[in-house]
Formats: sequence, structure tokens, C-alpha cells
Amino acid sequence: MKRKSFTPSSLDEVGRRITRLQAKMMASPPAPAAAKRNIPNPAESSTNVANLGHTQYASSLPSKRSRDLDQNWTSDTSAGIEALNRNFMASPVTTPVEEDSLAPTIETISSSEEGTLREGNSKPLTPSYSIGVTEVAMFADALHQEEVQSDLQGPSLVTVNGYRVKEESAPILRKIIEKRGDIAKNCMARFVEFRSYYLEKICDIVQRLQTTNLSQITKIEVKTMLTCVNDLWEYNLNVGWLQKRLKEVLEAIDLIQRASQCKQKNEESKKALKSYEASILEYEAKLQNLKEKACLEKENINATEDEYIRIKQGISELPKLENFVKESLLPDL
Repeated sequence: MKRKSFTPSSLDEVGRRITRLQAKMMASPPAPAAAKRNIPNPAESSTNVANLGHTQYASSLPSKRSRDLDQNWTSDTSAGIEALNRNFMASPVTTPVEEDSLAPTIETISSSEEGTLREGNSKPLTPSYSIGVTEVAMFADALHQEEVQSDLQGPSLVTVNGYRVKEESAPILRKIIEKRGDIAKNCMARFVEFRSYYLEKICDIVQRLQTTNLSQITKIEVKTMLTCVNDLWEYNLNVGWLQKRLKEVLEAIDLIQRASQCKQKNEESKKALKSYEASILEYEAKLQNLKEKACLEKENINATEDEYIRIKQGISELPKLENFVKESLLPDL
């Protein structure tokens, strides 16, 4: 439906049309009575629709801005609403006014309020954030700030190539810089205090490696050192040489542990072999004893067989033996 601006001239035209319609209705027969319908007051409708649009718009704003908008709404629209009421009271129109005719007023007020909001509040309601590599480094620096301050404020410090380190770490740092250069030159940490702290950690690791051997260090300790060095490498410190050395130390510890395990297994195997050899000797002695007993039994069997043969021959040489067997031993007196 095409929207029309609401003016007094348009109300007069509507009134004239209603008058002509009433004249036609008076000439026609009366229609049956219909149920009475409540006809809303156009002025009230315009006020309600406008207030509805304002309420929906204001509810999306923060509470303080909503209160300010309510005050501006009352002051800016009171004159327009009063003029609208006067026009309707002066007009004989009794038909309800379409809400679409009020839409331009609502849109005008809403657009003006939005313009006021944009002019009064240049900041967006929902701010956006972006975090870069520098912010990440600053965040990490803040996490270590307390630890750095406690370490750097403890012992006496000396300056080496612009870095403040402990006195016992100074010779190690000088040697590192002489051979490797400034390994913290490209560090992501912007403050020299944090770079000094990281160099302190490297010096502690180097000192530990220089004053110990494989038998005096554990695999867990070396892994902890390597984890620390890996973290410093992530901060763009030139510690690849130290990473390589720690990995070699880990490999050496692994080889020594494996060699120790093999040696232990070898000793256990030797002990088992000795036990088996002792059992074999024991079984061999028992077997020899059994063999001797078997030979003795064979000799007994042979002797018994020989005796049986002699007895059998003796029986054959006795002819009267049958009479002794079949008759009494003393038949005649």
C-alpha cells in the first residue's frame, strides 16, 4: 500500500467522501443491526504505534543511552503528537485511520533518533580487538615480570653488552657473545630486563653443563633444560646450538642407560647359565650313579641266568628224579 503524508487537506477530502457515502446509505433500506465494533481513536493509534517503534529501538541500547533517548523522544515528539490530535478532533471522520499513514512519522522520528545516536556516540557498541605478535610478547613479559624482578633484585648485577646479569654469569655470557654474537638481539621481548632474565637462564644451563658429567646428571633434568631452551627459541633467541647440545646429551644418556641395561641382562644371563651348568653336573652325577646301578643289575641278571642253566643241567642228569616226583619218597621198607 502506498504511504501518504498525513495533512489537514487530506482529512477534509476524507470527510467529504464520508458525507457522500452517508447520503447514499440514507437513501437505501436499512441493513440488519450488526455487532458494535470498537473503533480506535486515530490519535491514540498513532501514539501507540510510535511508542511501540521507539520502545523496540530503545530496548536494544544500553541503559544509560536508553534513558537519554526517552527524554529526547518525549521532547521531540510531543509537539507532533499534539498537532495530530488537534487535526483529528477538528475532522468529522469516524473511520479508523490506517497505521500505514503513520509510518512516515515513525520512520522520520526513528531516523532522526538514529542520527542523533550516531552523532552523540562515535564509538561502536561492540568494540573489536586484534592481537598481534607484539602483544603476545608483551603478555608473556607481564607473566614473567614478578619472577624477573625478584631474580634481578637479589644478587649483585654487572653489565655485559648492555645486559644486567649476575656476577657469576658474566664470564659465561661474555664467552657466548664472543663466539655466538648477541643471541638476544632478535628477541620478541622489548625490554632489556626481560632479555637479561632470559640470558640468565641460558647462562645457568651452560654453567650446569660445564660443571657436570653424564654420571652426575639425570635425564629428567636435561629434558627440563631442553624445554626451557625451546621456549627461549620461540622468543627468537639464537639458542639452536644449545638445543643441539642438549639433544646430544639426551642421546648419550639414552645410550648409557641402554648399555647399562644390556650389561645387567648379560650378568643375569651368566648367573642363569651357571645355575643351569650346576644342575647339569648334578644330573650327570645322578645319571652316572644310575648307569652304575644299571650295570650292576645286568651282572646280577647274567649270574642268575648262569646258575639257572647249571641247575637245569643237574636236573637232567638225575634219572630217578621223576620217581621222586611221581612216587613217595620211601615206598619200601
